[in-house]
Amino acid sequence: MNKVDNNQNNSNLFLIDKDNNKFEKDKIFLEWLIGFTDAEGNFSITFRDNPALRNINVLKPDEKVSKFVNLTFQIGLHITNLSTLEIIKKELKCGNISVSKNRCNYYVSDFYSISNVIIPIFKYFQLNNTKYSQFIVFKYVAEIINNKSHLISEGLSKLLYLKNIANRDVYTPDYFNITDSWLLGFIEGDAIFSTGNVYRPKLRFDCNIKEKKLFFKIQEYFKIGKVVVSKRIRNKIYESVILDISDIKYFKYVFVPLFRNLNFHTNKYLDFCFWSNLIDIYYLGYHLTLEGKSLVKKIKLFMNKKISININDNLYIKDIKEKVNDLLSKPSPYVIKDGERYKRVNNKSFKLNKYKIIVINKIDNKKSIFESLSEASRILKISRKKIISLLDTELEYKNYIFNLYK
Repeated sequence: MNKVDNNQNNSNLFLIDKDNNKFEKDKIFLEWLIGFTDAEGNFSITFRDNPALRNINVLKPDEKVSKFVNLTFQIGLHITNLSTLEIIKKELKCGNISVSKNRCNYYVSDFYSISNVIIPIFKYFQLNNTKYSQFIVFKYVAEIINNKSHLISEGLSKLLYLKNIANRDVYTPDYFNITDSWLLGFIEGDAIFSTGNVYRPKLRFDCNIKEKKLFFKIQEYFKIGKVVVSKRIRNKIYESVILDISDIKYFKYVFVPLFRNLNFHTNKYLDFCFWSNLIDIYYLGYHLTLEGKSLVKKIKLFMNKKISININDNLYIKDIKEKVNDLLSKPSPYVIKDGERYKRVNNKSFKLNKYKIIVINKIDNKKSIFESLSEASRILKISRKKIISLLDTELEYKNYIFNLYK
Protein backbone atom coordinates (compact mmCIF):
# COMPACT_ATOMS: atom_id res chain seq x y z
CA MET A 1 0.00 0.00 0.00
CA ASN A 2 1.12 3.52 -0.74
CA LYS A 3 2.74 4.88 2.40
CA VAL A 4 3.06 8.43 1.10
CA ASP A 5 0.71 10.76 2.99
CA ASN A 6 -0.81 13.10 0.42
CA ASN A 7 -2.46 15.29 3.02
CA GLN A 8 -1.70 18.97 2.61
CA ASN A 9 -1.89 19.40 6.41
CA ASN A 10 0.68 17.96 8.79
CA SER A 11 -0.66 19.43 12.01
CA ASN A 12 -3.77 19.29 14.14
CA LEU A 13 -6.67 21.72 13.69
CA PHE A 14 -7.89 24.34 16.19
CA LEU A 15 -11.63 24.96 16.34
CA ILE A 16 -13.95 27.17 18.42
CA ASP A 17 -16.83 25.88 20.53
CA LYS A 18 -20.04 27.72 21.46
CA ASP A 19 -18.41 29.19 24.55
CA ASN A 20 -15.80 30.77 22.28
CA ASN A 21 -13.09 28.42 23.59
CA LYS A 22 -10.45 27.04 21.26
CA PHE A 23 -9.98 23.27 21.18
CA GLU A 24 -7.59 21.09 19.23
CA LYS A 25 -8.56 18.13 17.05
CA ASP A 26 -6.21 15.36 16.05
CA LYS A 27 -5.66 15.17 12.26
CA ILE A 28 -5.98 11.36 12.29
CA PHE A 29 -9.51 11.56 13.70
CA LEU A 30 -10.43 14.34 11.27
CA GLU A 31 -9.20 12.33 8.28
CA TRP A 32 -11.30 9.40 9.51
CA LEU A 33 -14.32 11.69 9.89
CA ILE A 34 -13.97 13.03 6.34
CA GLY A 35 -13.77 9.47 4.97
CA PHE A 36 -16.80 8.46 7.03
CA THR A 37 -18.69 11.54 5.81
CA ASP A 38 -17.85 10.66 2.20
CA ALA A 39 -19.65 7.38 2.87
CA GLU A 40 -22.44 8.35 5.29
CA GLY A 41 -22.64 12.14 5.68
CA ASN A 42 -24.78 14.83 4.13
CA PHE A 43 -24.84 18.63 3.79
CA SER A 44 -28.34 20.08 3.43
CA ILE A 45 -29.84 23.50 2.73
CA THR A 46 -33.44 24.05 3.81
CA PHE A 47 -35.85 26.97 4.01
CA ARG A 48 -38.42 27.47 6.72
CA ASP A 49 -41.92 28.10 5.47
CA ASN A 50 -42.44 31.80 4.78
CA PRO A 51 -45.13 33.42 2.58
CA ALA A 52 -42.54 35.74 1.06
CA LEU A 53 -40.84 32.78 -0.63
CA ARG A 54 -43.97 31.98 -2.64
CA ASN A 55 -43.84 35.30 -4.46
CA ILE A 56 -40.12 35.86 -4.53
CA ASN A 57 -40.05 36.65 -8.26
CA VAL A 58 -42.26 39.73 -7.85
CA LEU A 59 -40.16 41.29 -5.10
CA LYS A 60 -37.66 44.05 -5.76
CA PRO A 61 -33.97 42.94 -5.66
CA ASP A 62 -33.25 44.92 -2.48
CA GLU A 63 -36.51 44.17 -0.69
CA LYS A 64 -36.12 42.38 2.66
CA VAL A 65 -37.79 38.99 2.66
CA SER A 66 -36.63 36.34 5.11
CA LYS A 67 -33.78 35.02 7.22
CA PHE A 68 -35.19 31.51 7.59
CA VAL A 69 -32.42 29.63 5.80
CA ASN A 70 -31.02 26.58 7.57
CA LEU A 71 -27.75 24.71 6.98
CA THR A 72 -27.36 21.23 8.43
CA PHE A 73 -24.52 18.75 8.52
CA GLN A 74 -25.67 15.27 9.42
CA ILE A 75 -24.69 11.60 9.60
CA GLY A 76 -27.40 8.95 9.81
CA LEU A 77 -26.72 5.37 10.94
CA HIS A 78 -28.45 2.23 12.14
CA ILE A 79 -29.23 2.40 15.86
CA THR A 80 -26.56 -0.22 16.64
CA ASN A 81 -23.93 2.41 15.82
CA LEU A 82 -25.34 5.04 18.15
CA SER A 83 -22.06 5.02 20.09
CA THR A 84 -20.26 6.17 16.90
CA LEU A 85 -22.40 9.30 16.73
CA GLU A 86 -21.82 9.92 20.43
CA ILE A 87 -18.07 9.81 19.79
CA ILE A 88 -18.38 12.31 16.92
CA LYS A 89 -20.54 14.66 19.01
CA LYS A 90 -18.06 14.52 21.89
CA GLU A 91 -15.08 15.12 19.60
CA LEU A 92 -16.66 18.07 17.79
CA LYS A 93 -18.22 19.63 20.92
CA CYS A 94 -21.39 20.53 19.06
CA GLY A 95 -24.52 19.09 17.49
CA ASN A 96 -27.35 16.84 18.63
CA ILE A 97 -28.41 13.22 18.23
CA SER A 98 -31.94 12.08 17.43
CA VAL A 99 -33.22 8.50 17.61
CA SER A 100 -36.19 7.11 15.68
CA LYS A 101 -37.07 3.41 15.61
CA ASN A 102 -33.95 1.64 14.30
CA ARG A 103 -32.14 4.78 13.09
CA CYS A 104 -30.05 7.45 14.80
CA ASN A 105 -28.94 10.79 13.38
CA TYR A 106 -26.18 13.21 14.37
CA TYR A 107 -26.83 16.73 13.14
CA VAL A 108 -25.36 20.22 13.48
CA SER A 109 -27.68 23.04 12.43
CA ASP A 110 -26.76 26.09 14.53
CA PHE A 111 -24.96 28.58 12.32
CA TYR A 112 -22.22 29.30 14.86
CA SER A 113 -21.10 25.64 14.94
CA ILE A 114 -21.49 25.33 11.17
CA SER A 115 -19.17 28.32 10.70
CA ASN A 116 -16.62 27.60 13.43
CA VAL A 117 -16.46 23.79 13.50
CA ILE A 118 -18.00 22.03 10.49
CA ILE A 119 -16.80 24.22 7.62
CA PRO A 120 -13.21 24.58 8.97
CA ILE A 121 -12.96 20.77 9.26
CA PHE A 122 -13.96 20.15 5.66
CA LYS A 123 -11.74 22.97 4.43
CA TYR A 124 -8.85 21.45 6.42
CA PHE A 125 -9.09 18.05 4.73
CA GLN A 126 -10.81 17.53 1.40
CA LEU A 127 -13.79 15.28 0.76
CA ASN A 128 -13.03 12.81 -2.03
CA ASN A 129 -16.34 11.82 -3.59
CA THR A 130 -19.36 13.76 -4.86
CA LYS A 131 -20.00 15.03 -1.31
CA TYR A 132 -17.19 17.44 -2.22
CA SER A 133 -19.42 19.39 -4.64
CA GLN A 134 -22.23 19.31 -2.07
CA PHE A 135 -19.91 20.90 0.49
CA ILE A 136 -18.68 23.59 -1.94
CA VAL A 137 -22.27 24.80 -2.37
CA PHE A 138 -22.89 24.45 1.38
CA LYS A 139 -19.85 26.63 2.15
CA TYR A 140 -20.87 29.24 -0.41
CA VAL A 141 -24.36 29.48 1.08
CA ALA A 142 -22.81 29.96 4.52
CA GLU A 143 -20.79 32.89 3.17
CA ILE A 144 -23.95 34.50 1.76
CA ILE A 145 -25.74 34.08 5.08
CA ASN A 146 -22.77 35.44 7.00
CA ASN A 147 -22.81 38.57 4.80
CA LYS A 148 -26.58 38.97 5.42
CA SER A 149 -27.18 38.90 1.65
CA HIS A 150 -29.91 36.30 2.15
CA LEU A 151 -32.11 38.95 3.79
CA ILE A 152 -32.95 40.52 0.44
CA SER A 153 -34.74 38.87 -2.45
CA GLU A 154 -31.72 38.86 -4.77
CA GLY A 155 -29.60 36.95 -2.25
CA LEU A 156 -32.43 34.59 -1.40
CA SER A 157 -32.98 33.84 -5.08
CA LYS A 158 -29.32 32.89 -5.31
CA LEU A 159 -29.72 30.54 -2.33
CA LEU A 160 -32.72 28.85 -3.93
CA TYR A 161 -30.69 28.32 -7.09
CA LEU A 162 -27.77 26.88 -5.12
CA LYS A 163 -30.07 24.52 -3.23
CA ASN A 164 -31.42 23.18 -6.53
CA ILE A 165 -27.97 22.41 -7.93
CA ALA A 166 -26.46 21.03 -4.69
CA ASN A 167 -27.70 17.48 -5.30
CA ARG A 168 -28.18 17.75 -9.07
CA ASP A 169 -24.89 19.00 -10.51
CA VAL A 170 -22.54 16.80 -8.52
CA TYR A 171 -18.88 16.20 -9.26
CA THR A 172 -15.73 14.88 -7.63
CA PRO A 173 -12.65 17.05 -6.93
CA ASP A 174 -9.89 17.53 -9.51
CA TYR A 175 -7.46 15.61 -7.33
CA PHE A 176 -7.97 13.04 -4.59
CA ASN A 177 -6.48 13.23 -1.11
CA ILE A 178 -6.41 9.63 0.14
CA THR A 179 -4.73 8.55 3.36
CA ASP A 180 -4.94 5.43 5.52
CA SER A 181 -7.21 7.17 8.05
CA TRP A 182 -9.52 8.52 5.32
CA LEU A 183 -9.74 4.99 3.87
CA LEU A 184 -10.65 3.54 7.25
CA GLY A 185 -13.52 6.01 7.60
CA PHE A 186 -14.73 5.26 4.07
CA ILE A 187 -14.44 1.50 4.66
CA GLU A 188 -16.40 1.72 7.93
CA GLY A 189 -19.17 3.53 6.10
CA ASP A 190 -19.23 1.89 2.70
CA ALA A 191 -17.16 -1.31 2.33
CA ILE A 192 -18.15 -4.89 3.15
CA PHE A 193 -15.86 -7.56 4.62
CA SER A 194 -17.11 -10.85 3.21
CA THR A 195 -16.18 -14.02 1.30
CA GLY A 196 -16.22 -14.09 -2.50
CA ASN A 197 -17.24 -17.75 -2.60
CA VAL A 198 -17.91 -20.00 0.35
CA TYR A 199 -14.46 -19.54 1.89
CA ARG A 200 -12.24 -16.98 0.09
CA PRO A 201 -12.15 -13.58 1.92
CA LYS A 202 -13.04 -10.49 -0.09
CA LEU A 203 -13.31 -6.74 0.41
CA ARG A 204 -15.96 -4.95 -1.66
CA PHE A 205 -16.82 -1.29 -2.27
CA ASP A 206 -20.10 -0.55 -4.05
CA CYS A 207 -21.34 2.97 -4.89
CA ASN A 208 -23.25 4.98 -7.48
CA ILE A 209 -21.52 5.24 -10.85
CA LYS A 210 -20.80 8.90 -10.03
CA GLU A 211 -17.97 7.70 -7.77
CA LYS A 212 -16.14 5.86 -10.57
CA LYS A 213 -13.11 8.17 -10.57
CA LEU A 214 -12.69 7.79 -6.83
CA PHE A 215 -12.84 3.99 -7.06
CA PHE A 216 -10.04 3.93 -9.60
CA LYS A 217 -8.05 6.19 -7.28
CA ILE A 218 -8.63 3.83 -4.34
CA GLN A 219 -7.53 0.92 -6.53
CA GLU A 220 -4.40 2.89 -7.43
CA TYR A 221 -3.75 3.57 -3.74
CA PHE A 222 -4.12 -0.11 -2.84
CA LYS A 223 -2.22 -1.08 -6.01
CA ILE A 224 -4.53 -4.07 -6.30
CA GLY A 225 -8.17 -4.98 -7.00
CA LYS A 226 -10.61 -4.73 -9.89
CA VAL A 227 -13.07 -1.93 -10.69
CA VAL A 228 -16.20 -2.85 -12.67
CA VAL A 229 -19.42 -1.08 -13.62
CA SER A 230 -22.68 -2.87 -12.88
CA LYS A 231 -26.18 -2.16 -14.21
CA ARG A 232 -29.24 -3.09 -12.17
CA ILE A 233 -32.85 -2.67 -13.14
CA ARG A 234 -35.13 -1.31 -10.43
CA ASN A 235 -37.84 1.19 -11.36
CA LYS A 236 -35.21 2.39 -13.82
CA ILE A 237 -31.68 1.38 -14.79
CA TYR A 238 -29.30 1.99 -11.91
CA GLU A 239 -25.56 1.99 -12.58
CA SER A 240 -23.07 1.33 -9.81
CA VAL A 241 -19.32 1.04 -9.61
CA ILE A 242 -17.74 -1.86 -7.69
CA LEU A 243 -14.22 -2.37 -6.43
CA ASP A 244 -13.38 -5.95 -5.42
CA ILE A 245 -10.17 -7.05 -3.72
CA SER A 246 -9.58 -10.75 -3.04
CA ASP A 247 -5.81 -11.31 -3.05
CA ILE A 248 -5.23 -13.46 0.04
CA LYS A 249 -1.50 -12.75 0.29
CA TYR A 250 -2.13 -9.00 0.13
CA PHE A 251 -4.74 -9.26 2.87
CA LYS A 252 -2.43 -11.32 5.06
CA TYR A 253 0.75 -9.26 4.80
CA VAL A 254 -0.41 -5.73 3.92
CA PHE A 255 -4.06 -4.93 4.57
CA VAL A 256 -4.70 -6.62 7.91
CA PRO A 257 -1.45 -5.49 9.60
CA LEU A 258 -2.11 -1.90 8.51
CA PHE A 259 -5.76 -1.62 9.56
CA ARG A 260 -5.21 -3.59 12.74
CA ASN A 261 -3.15 -0.60 13.94
CA LEU A 262 -5.84 1.98 13.10
CA ASN A 263 -8.66 3.06 15.38
CA PHE A 264 -12.10 1.84 14.22
CA HIS A 265 -15.10 3.83 15.50
CA THR A 266 -18.02 1.63 14.40
CA ASN A 267 -19.20 -1.96 14.78
CA LYS A 268 -17.42 -2.66 11.48
CA TYR A 269 -14.45 -3.46 13.72
CA LEU A 270 -16.19 -6.69 14.71
CA ASP A 271 -16.56 -7.69 11.05
CA PHE A 272 -12.90 -6.83 10.48
CA CYS A 273 -11.83 -9.11 13.37
CA PHE A 274 -13.91 -12.04 12.11
CA TRP A 275 -12.76 -11.41 8.54
CA SER A 276 -9.13 -11.44 9.74
CA ASN A 277 -9.81 -14.88 11.25
CA LEU A 278 -11.16 -16.07 7.89
CA ILE A 279 -7.98 -14.83 6.21
CA ASP A 280 -5.80 -16.91 8.56
CA ILE A 281 -8.01 -19.96 8.04
CA TYR A 282 -8.03 -19.63 4.25
CA TYR A 283 -4.38 -18.65 3.89
CA LEU A 284 -3.18 -21.71 5.80
CA GLY A 285 -5.66 -24.05 4.09
CA TYR A 286 -7.75 -24.95 7.12
CA HIS A 287 -10.89 -24.35 5.02
CA LEU A 288 -10.10 -27.72 3.41
CA THR A 289 -10.69 -29.52 6.72
CA LEU A 290 -14.06 -30.43 8.21
CA GLU A 291 -13.27 -28.49 11.38
CA GLY A 292 -12.20 -25.45 9.36
CA LYS A 293 -15.28 -25.54 7.14
CA SER A 294 -17.55 -25.70 10.18
CA LEU A 295 -15.80 -22.77 11.85
CA VAL A 296 -15.94 -20.63 8.69
CA LYS A 297 -19.69 -21.15 8.45
CA LYS A 298 -20.11 -20.23 12.12
CA ILE A 299 -18.09 -17.03 11.70
CA LYS A 300 -20.01 -15.99 8.58
CA LEU A 301 -23.31 -16.28 10.45
CA PHE A 302 -22.15 -13.47 12.71
CA MET A 303 -20.67 -11.09 10.09
CA ASN A 304 -22.32 -7.98 8.60
CA LYS A 305 -25.23 -8.11 11.03
CA LYS A 306 -26.87 -5.09 12.65
CA ILE A 307 -25.76 -5.85 16.20
CA SER A 308 -24.46 -3.85 19.12
CA ILE A 309 -22.32 -5.85 21.54
CA ASN A 310 -19.24 -5.63 23.70
CA ILE A 311 -16.56 -7.49 21.77
CA ASN A 312 -14.67 -8.33 24.98
CA ASP A 313 -17.66 -9.66 26.94
CA ASN A 314 -19.77 -11.56 24.43
CA LEU A 315 -19.58 -15.31 25.07
CA TYR A 316 -20.24 -16.22 21.43
CA ILE A 317 -17.28 -14.15 20.30
CA LYS A 318 -15.05 -15.62 22.99
CA ASP A 319 -16.09 -19.10 21.84
CA ILE A 320 -15.13 -18.28 18.24
CA LYS A 321 -11.77 -16.87 19.38
CA GLU A 322 -11.02 -20.07 21.27
CA LYS A 323 -12.02 -22.26 18.32
CA VAL A 324 -9.89 -20.20 15.91
CA ASN A 325 -6.87 -20.38 18.21
CA ASP A 326 -7.36 -24.13 18.65
CA LEU A 327 -7.65 -24.68 14.88
CA LEU A 328 -4.56 -22.58 14.09
CA SER A 329 -2.52 -24.53 16.66
CA LYS A 330 -2.96 -27.73 14.62
CA PRO A 331 -0.82 -28.73 11.59
CA SER A 332 -2.07 -26.76 8.60
CA PRO A 333 -2.88 -28.19 5.13
CA TYR A 334 -0.63 -25.51 3.64
CA VAL A 335 3.01 -24.81 4.47
CA ILE A 336 4.32 -21.24 4.20
CA LYS A 337 7.83 -20.80 2.77
CA ASP A 338 9.16 -17.30 2.06
CA GLY A 339 5.60 -15.97 1.91
CA GLU A 340 4.45 -18.61 -0.60
CA ARG A 341 1.88 -21.33 0.12
CA TYR A 342 2.64 -25.00 -0.43
CA LYS A 343 0.26 -27.93 -0.18
CA ARG A 344 1.23 -30.48 2.49
CA VAL A 345 0.86 -34.02 1.08
CA ASN A 346 2.29 -37.11 2.79
CA ASN A 347 4.79 -35.06 4.84
CA LYS A 348 5.99 -33.31 1.67
CA SER A 349 5.09 -29.84 0.44
CA PHE A 350 4.31 -28.73 -3.10
CA LYS A 351 3.83 -25.16 -4.29
CA LEU A 352 0.19 -24.53 -5.12
CA ASN A 353 -0.51 -24.63 -8.84
CA LYS A 354 3.16 -25.36 -9.62
CA TYR A 355 3.07 -29.15 -9.77
CA LYS A 356 1.82 -31.73 -12.27
CA ILE A 357 -1.26 -33.84 -11.57
CA ILE A 358 -1.80 -37.50 -12.51
CA VAL A 359 -5.45 -38.36 -12.99
CA ILE A 360 -6.59 -41.99 -13.17
CA ASN A 361 -9.89 -42.74 -14.85
CA LYS A 362 -11.28 -45.73 -12.90
CA ILE A 363 -13.51 -46.78 -15.77
CA ASP A 364 -10.63 -47.75 -18.08
CA ASN A 365 -7.64 -47.15 -15.71
CA LYS A 366 -6.27 -44.63 -18.21
CA LYS A 367 -3.75 -42.16 -16.74
CA SER A 368 -3.57 -38.52 -17.81
CA ILE A 369 -0.88 -36.05 -16.79
CA PHE A 370 -1.79 -32.38 -16.44
CA GLU A 371 0.84 -29.64 -16.27
CA SER A 372 -0.90 -27.81 -13.44
CA LEU A 373 -3.78 -27.91 -11.03
CA SER A 374 -5.57 -25.20 -13.04
CA GLU A 375 -5.26 -27.20 -16.25
CA ALA A 376 -6.74 -30.29 -14.61
CA SER A 377 -9.56 -28.21 -13.14
CA ARG A 378 -10.38 -26.53 -16.46
CA ILE A 379 -10.37 -29.68 -18.62
CA LEU A 380 -12.13 -31.98 -16.16
CA LYS A 381 -14.52 -29.24 -15.01
CA ILE A 382 -13.78 -29.97 -11.36
CA SER A 383 -12.90 -27.18 -8.96
CA ARG A 384 -9.29 -26.67 -7.86
CA LYS A 385 -10.41 -26.82 -4.26
CA LYS A 386 -12.01 -30.22 -4.78
CA ILE A 387 -8.95 -31.63 -6.55
CA ILE A 388 -6.64 -30.36 -3.78
CA SER A 389 -8.79 -32.07 -1.16
CA LEU A 390 -8.51 -35.39 -3.03
CA LEU A 391 -4.78 -35.38 -3.84
CA ASP A 392 -3.07 -38.65 -2.88
CA THR A 393 -6.08 -39.80 -0.85
CA GLU A 394 -7.15 -42.57 -3.30
CA LEU A 395 -10.68 -41.27 -2.86
CA GLU A 396 -12.71 -41.44 -6.06
CA TYR A 397 -14.66 -38.50 -7.45
CA LYS A 398 -16.57 -38.60 -10.75
CA ASN A 399 -14.67 -41.81 -11.56
CA TYR A 400 -11.32 -40.05 -11.10
CA ILE A 401 -8.46 -40.48 -8.62
CA PHE A 402 -5.98 -37.61 -8.26
CA ASN A 403 -2.29 -37.91 -7.41
CA LEU A 404 0.71 -35.62 -7.44
CA TYR A 405 3.26 -36.29 -10.16
CA LYS A 406 6.37 -37.30 -8.21
